[in-house]
Amino acid sequence: MILYISGPISSRMDTYKAEFDAAESYISSDMDGYKSRFGKAESVLKLRGHIVLNPAVHPLGMPYEAYLKIDMAMVDVSDGIVMLHGWQNSNGARRELKHALRMGKKVFYGIESVPFVENLHEGK
Repeated sequence: MILYISGPISSRMDTYKAEFDAAESYISSDMDGYKSRFGKAESVLKLRGHIVLNPAVHPLGMPYEAYLKIDMAMVDVSDGIVMLHGWQNSNGARRELKHALRMGKKVFYGIESVPFVENLHEGK
């Protein structure tokens, strides 16, 4: 399954650090920023057999709306979206979720809710 990762990326991510660690401590054990958190989430999802689209790898310096256009295109080609902890407090993540729902994409709330690929084929 092709999965897009969504969650807080702006500098406000540090605000959600404690909650993120509590909910997803198996992928985040340090304070090294959103790129690391998204990268660790990507690694977990790949280990589960998925193709992962990670918006945290975009180059820095573009306008917000440019990032959003790229992210929406990534959602368009995905099979589903994975909402990382703190997504409710991110305008971009909420817009991505709304777009994914409008497009009929599968939504996973947290990495722990994403099944391994072999379980998808078994209907689990």
